[in-house]
Amino acid sequence: MANWLSRRARSGLVAAVGAIALVAGGLVGSAQPAAATPSANGTYRTLVPTNAFYIDSADVKVRLGAGAADLPVGAWRDADGKHHIARILLTFDLSALQATKIFTAYLVGWETAVNQCPYRAIDLWQTDDVTTATSWANPPAERSLIGSVAGTPPYGCPSNYIEWGGTEVVQSTVDAGKSTLTVEFRVPDTHEGDVAFGRRLTSAIRMYVHSDAAPNTPSHLNTNNRGCATGAPYPYVPALRLVDFTLYATASDPDTNGGDWLDVRFAIWPVDHPDQRSEFVYQSSPAANPVQFRLPQGFLADGISYAWTVQSTDGVFTSDWAAPCYFTADSTPPSAPTVRSTDYPDDGAVHGGAGIPGLFTFGANGSTDVARYVYSWYPGAGQSVDAPQPGAEATVSIAPPQVGNLLLVSSVDRAGLISQQTEYRVSAAATAPYASVVWPVPQPAGGVLINPGPAMSGTFTLQPVMSDVVSYEYWLDNGDHHTVDAAADGSGQVVLAAGPIGYHTFHARSVTGSGVVGGTADLYYTVDDAPLVSSSQYPEMDAGGDTGIPGTFTFTPKSNGVVGYAYYFNWGDTQTVDAGADGTASVQWTPDQEGFQSVSVFALYADGSYSQEYDYYFNVGPW
Repeated sequence: MANWLSRRARSGLVAAVGAIALVAGGLVGSAQPAAATPSANGTYRTLVPTNAFYIDSADVKVRLGAGAADLPVGAWRDADGKHHIARILLTFDLSALQATKIFTAYLVGWETAVNQCPYRAIDLWQTDDVTTATSWANPPAERSLIGSVAGTPPYGCPSNYIEWGGTEVVQSTVDAGKSTLTVEFRVPDTHEGDVAFGRRLTSAIRMYVHSDAAPNTPSHLNTNNRGCATGAPYPYVPALRLVDFTLYATASDPDTNGGDWLDVRFAIWPVDHPDQRSEFVYQSSPAANPVQFRLPQGFLADGISYAWTVQSTDGVFTSDWAAPCYFTADSTPPSAPTVRSTDYPDDGAVHGGAGIPGLFTFGANGSTDVARYVYSWYPGAGQSVDAPQPGAEATVSIAPPQVGNLLLVSSVDRAGLISQQTEYRVSAAATAPYASVVWPVPQPAGGVLINPGPAMSGTFTLQPVMSDVVSYEYWLDNGDHHTVDAAADGSGQVVLAAGPIGYHTFHARSVTGSGVVGGTADLYYTVDDAPLVSSSQYPEMDAGGDTGIPGTFTFTPKSNGVVGYAYYFNWGDTQTVDAGADGTASVQWTPDQEGFQSVSVFALYADGSYSQEYDYYFNVGPW
């Protein structure tokens, strides 16, 4: 249950608590902002009466005036000369003020008419609650005089401003646990029957209250971004950089004005030594704001389990302590792990085969809190395996991907601290098939490789290295995997579209009758749409013809949709030629000098775009 705490008493408590550090902005030793000020906190409310009426000595069994704009108080005579005495009763709902400290409460109204000036006194009483039977004959009992005021100078007559104080009565009503307050306006006894003292008050009387509620118990506790563990087993939290070890909480307050400032107190202690409790004050934080508190450097001891909690105060009330969070500080990374394998020992000899799995066992190497192991074949992506229990060994089945392999393994403890890597080398027998490809692209006599075009398919041939190969798994780039059966001699053949313009990799691996999958063969190639060029008189990268001897140069597309070609000889003027129905075109050219020559060609498409360029080199005359 939240308790009251005066500013003076609160200051004394702060001064008295051992191991106190005042913390602002989460930094130890920073300058302090002003502490939470009671008068600046809380909620300002305007309360409207839940009912407003008057009782009349001339109508002793009824209540009158509900819903009227103004109400009579004191004595008057009606048109028939009949004498009346009236008292006004108002009821206010105080349920929103329960368990609050009332700084100020006062009622404000005004006179709408007076029988006679100058100013006349009007008493304000606290009464018992009204009931359905309330009337002049059955009025609520008057309990205490709240105040007696006349129309307040210099506000005229009738007075357009009258104020009655009510702080003490509202506080005592709230403290008594009552949710309503009924008040009575009347002329004092000595003049209540005197018509000269009669007047009318507005029914729009309002109560203005400035109150303060206790801060909420802090929430959203978080230990160094690891959440809040509320019991055993205590999670290990890394504390390598103690200056950055941070406790988080959100301090909030039910007051609705949004201006409250709260002092937030953090308490932390070793679980086994609650007597070694330390408290730190973050002074001050706007309500509903997250608070970050960095523990002093060197405060935490390695391997010790701690509990911590937090509370807040607004200078009047202090919240309950939040449910504690627990953690174990860890500033020591684990040892680099051990690695062993009988299938693939690190002895420099060749074992197993690329792609063939083996068992590898990782050990904690003396560290008792290893939670998992992270491993990868260099330079591949890392994987992890959990230790069956802290510090225990873990065994995985993994396959070396190639002939020469480097396995990298690290230990990770319960705090997330990572050890140095252990390097483990594995030599595996070659198992990847031999892969070759034939494209329907004529290669020049000089041996220059011509890339396939996007409209072409290649014939990929696979030759086994392993025995008992019954099929091959293959895929292009990162695409879907497919399977082709092996022939009786273990070879395989795949006809595959080259793919779009760019770089590509054909992958394949063998599968044996017993289900063993071998290493992966990677065949790299490039696809372009530069046209093919050929000439029987002037072969590519070769000598032919001579000065004055015309040559025919034929352009052949490597893509669909070619409608023509742009070309130039020896960096001369660009010319164009239309393509035939089969996409080819031929031009004639006669050299006027001997030596190295060239023709550069682009294929033209119907949409106005053009292909990549092909440069065709040849020699005019003998070498």
